[in-house]
Amino acid sequence: MTRLSCLKACLRWLAFFFYIFTIFFVIIATVDIVKSGADKHILAWYTAGIFCGVSIPVTIHEIIQHMFFYQQPQLQKYVIRILFMIPIYSIDSWLALRFKRFTLLFDCLRGCYEAFVIFSFFRFLMVYLGGETILVSILSEKSIGTSHVFPMSLCLQEWSDAKQFIRRCRLGCLQYVFLKCFCAITAMITQYYQVYDEGQLFNPKCGYFWVTWIDNCSSFWSLYALVLFYHATYEHLRPVKPFPKFLCVKLVVFFSFWQSFLIDILVRLEMITHTVTHSTDDVARASQNWLICGEMFVFSFAFKYAFSHKDFVDTRALATKSTKFSNASSSERETFLADHS
Repeated sequence: MTRLSCLKACLRWLAFFFYIFTIFFVIIATVDIVKSGADKHILAWYTAGIFCGVSIPVTIHEIIQHMFFYQQPQLQKYVIRILFMIPIYSIDSWLALRFKRFTLLFDCLRGCYEAFVIFSFFRFLMVYLGGETILVSILSEKSIGTSHVFPMSLCLQEWSDAKQFIRRCRLGCLQYVFLKCFCAITAMITQYYQVYDEGQLFNPKCGYFWVTWIDNCSSFWSLYALVLFYHATYEHLRPVKPFPKFLCVKLVVFFSFWQSFLIDILVRLEMITHTVTHSTDDVARASQNWLICGEMFVFSFAFKYAFSHKDFVDTRALATKSTKFSNASSSERETFLADHS
């Protein structure tokens, strides 16, 4: 059995165990809720678990489909990395709801994978377009001139050179990977020394203020670089349907930021307050994680459509293989099945 066949079998079993886990989780969590008198925190954990129990199998199934129809590995390996964003976000946020002491750690891990996904998406586009050398010639023929939008146009000159344009877009995505990891480490260190003060978005004396604004400025620049790259290469990317793919990645990143920003405002307006068993900060963090679990339920179907394996399947080649198999003798079929088992 080949390594690819082993991986396919593992993914099948993984999807099966997720379905079994969902059934047992619903039963156990229902009993837990009844015994606890429907505590709000338990209820949030329960409903978020149901969202995870649906969204994860949907995404795992799509990943398995990519593995079955692994016809364009140089592209599909990046798609699989992007699809794993759904189960990682879902599990991470769900665990953060249950184990509130480790919420910051879960947030940092989720953020690091987010940065990895953005860079993987950029690499996906680059590989599809044939790499830097081919792309430079394509953009040079178009006489590319990228004018920045306001307010970036006030401080940046037009990127008219094709090679410079590609490298700056790549750097824009790559810097987010490094800065995201740096911010995650900084957050954990400042939390250890009790100077992080999560939720203090407008207090420069707290580590949360610096980590959040550096992180989100870096995120904005990486997405801005992606927008410029997408705009310059849209005509050549059209066969791979780039818009829904770009929109899914962009919305996941922006939802996370603007949700946290809105929750901070609601805390300041005292619309989100403490409960008998949880502080205001705990309720705010739990609200963010619960919303992410719910959004991953929606995004699992959006990602399944945007990053469908059907976009990478050569139907003519599959039809040819099917015809050859149908016309083959019984001994030839046995040999074929043995080679692909």
